[in-house]
Amino acid sequence: MTGAPERTRLRDGDVVLTPQPPVGDVTVFVVEHAGEVAGTAEIRRTGVGRGELSWSLYPGPPGQPGDPGQDGRWVASTALRLLLRHAFERLGLVRVEAYVDAGDPHALRIAAGAGLRHEGLLRQRETAGERRSDHAVLARLVDDPDPGTGEGLRATLNSLLPRKRAIAHGVIRDTRGRVLLTEQTIKPQWDLPGGVVEPDESPWQGVVREVREELGLELSVAGLLAVN
Repeated sequence: MTGAPERTRLRDGDVVLTPQPPVGDVTVFVVEHAGEVAGTAEIRRTGVGRGELSWSLYPGPPGQPGDPGQDGRWVASTALRLLLRHAFERLGLVRVEAYVDAGDPHALRIAAGAGLRHEGLLRQRETAGERRSDHAVLARLVDDPDPGTGEGLRATLNSLLPRKRAIAHGVIRDTRGRVLLTEQTIKPQWDLPGGVVEPDESPWQGVVREVREELGLELSVAGLLAVN
C-alpha cells in the first residue's frame, strides 16, 4: 500500500507513536513512553520503495522500568521498530535507510536494536561549526529477519562489529554474593554487563567503559576471573 499514511497510532506496550499530518513526503510521529512525550521519529519517502528514518528522543529518567539508562535506548529502539514495521506493511517500502553520526555509540546501538545493518561510512557528511562528522549508513530491508530473532540479531551485530573481536564481561556481586545480570536492549536475553572491546582498549578498560555506559557506575576491575 502506498500514498499518505493512515493516522493510526502505533503501539508496543508503553511505547506509543502518534502520526502527525504529513508534510510532503515526510510524516513525523510523536513518541510517548508510559504516557509521557519522549521525542519524535520520522519517515521520509526518498524514492520508489525507499525511505529514510530519523529520530530525536529525549533522555529518559534512570530507573524507569525497561529503560536502559539515561539515554533511553530501549524506548528509541522500540519506537524505530514500530515505525519500520509501519513503513514496510503500510507504506509499501522495501528499503529504509538511516544516517547516524559515526562517533555516537548510543545512536548506533539504537539503530542496531531496530535491526538496521551497517552498510558503510560517508566521510565528513555534515558540518556543525568547525566540526565535520562522518556518518554511518545503516539500512533494513523488508525481507530482513526480525531483529528479535537469532538470525536477525547475528546479522545486525556482524554488520556493526569488527570481524575479529574480543568481548569482555564483568562479574559484579553484592554483599550477599548475588551476581548482577543486565537485560539486553538489542537481544531478548539477560547477560553479564560488558561487551565488545573497542580498538586500542584492553579488556579491563572495555569492561569499565561498558559498565559506565550500561549502568552509569564507575567501578574498577579486581582481577581476571576466566578466559574463554
